[in-house]
Amino acid sequence: MSDEEERDEKLALIRAYRLAFLSEMGQAVIKDLMAICRFRNSLVPLDLPQTTNDILIAEGRRQVFVHILQMIQLNEDQLLSIGRTIVTETQDAA
Repeated sequence: MSDEEERDEKLALIRAYRLAFLSEMGQAVIKDLMAICRFRNSLVPLDLPQTTNDILIAEGRRQVFVHILQMIQLNEDQLLSIGRTIVTETQDAA
């Protein structure tokens, strides 16, 4: 495969990620992944006992989420905006 073909393939993959995750439904998935992958929280909660496996699993989740963010090229302001809606929804549910 030529360099140009690899580049085109990578750009097509980035477009696919953006189509999947930047739609309205994709934003709901990003919100869910932020919570599940503990993106805004410590990987090691101080109030819970942790094994090495627990920490490695949490880090694996976080790395997958970070990869998605890199592929969709979400900027910091956009990510913070999504994060704020999670906090607001959590407070509204309480």
